[in-house]
Amino acid sequence: MNKTELIKEVLAGKAVKTVPFSFWCHYPKIDHDPKALAQQTYANFQDFDLDYVKTLNSGMYAIEDYGATIDYQPVMEGGVAELVASPIQNAADWANLAELDVTAPALNRELNYLSQLLDLIEGKAPVIMTIFSPLTTAYKLSGGQVLNHIQAGQGDLVRKALDKIAHSTALLAQEAVKRGASGVYFASQLADQNKTTESLYRDYGLPYDLKALQGAKDGWFNVLHLHGDHIMPNLFKDYPTQVINWHIGESEPSLAQGLADYSQTIMGGLQRMTITHDQKEAIDQQIESAISQSGGRGLLLSPGCGIRLPFKAETIRYIQERKAHYEDIYL
Repeated sequence: MNKTELIKEVLAGKAVKTVPFSFWCHYPKIDHDPKALAQQTYANFQDFDLDYVKTLNSGMYAIEDYGATIDYQPVMEGGVAELVASPIQNAADWANLAELDVTAPALNRELNYLSQLLDLIEGKAPVIMTIFSPLTTAYKLSGGQVLNHIQAGQGDLVRKALDKIAHSTALLAQEAVKRGASGVYFASQLADQNKTTESLYRDYGLPYDLKALQGAKDGWFNVLHLHGDHIMPNLFKDYPTQVINWHIGESEPSLAQGLADYSQTIMGGLQRMTITHDQKEAIDQQIESAISQSGGRGLLLSPGCGIRLPFKAETIRYIQERKAHYEDIYL
């Protein structure tokens, strides 16, 4: 059974003897160079024998074409990219937001990276492209001010902007699948009750998520990523994705509850900071827990989010070794 066949077995709800594994991170020194990033992504695929590949795009690429200025230096030190300047200075600026298509420079660059990666992978494993929910993009573009604009009664301006962003995101997803991606990794960083409420997300998140995800409807391996340590577990059960991923162990629900409650396949089981910090005992416990609870059904083993830099290659190999050990015991 090849890697694509293995993933399809898991997504179909069948029990497998090998639990698929992957991980991802950011490479800020090269993530604006499609060729270099494709080569690094492919090297990770080969070196660590990954079963599926998520693209390693910059976390801020979606706001570049709107005119944002971004500092990526903190990523190299284990932090996150920071917004330096934004075209959104007040709520009225949302009315001037451009409606992008896939020829926009940054979006075109990321699609170029995807195409080069697909050429290197040559169908040996599924590839999913990272895209961001419209509300996430608006949040990043405005430095978080979009939530203040909504609370100040400027929701209509925000909705019109979100509709434009959703349209552009759908075009990007559609083009990614057209080029050969198996699906998208749809990241929502506002599905966190520390940032928003479920009521706000129903109004300003959900409708635009669904519009954006329409672009990926021909993909067979679409992943919903819920970012944060206090996610809204009940809001996303009916999302049109085959897989759901969240920070298991850092946010409810637990893996066991997720396996019971979600119709989607679960991606996760590993806490990313234990990998960055090479905490082998904790990693071992997480692997055993994930494999024993799943019984080889409905699970794609991964961290709950991108691994922070720096990390050790030997830690990733340790994960593979312990995964094989517990597969022999439980599967």
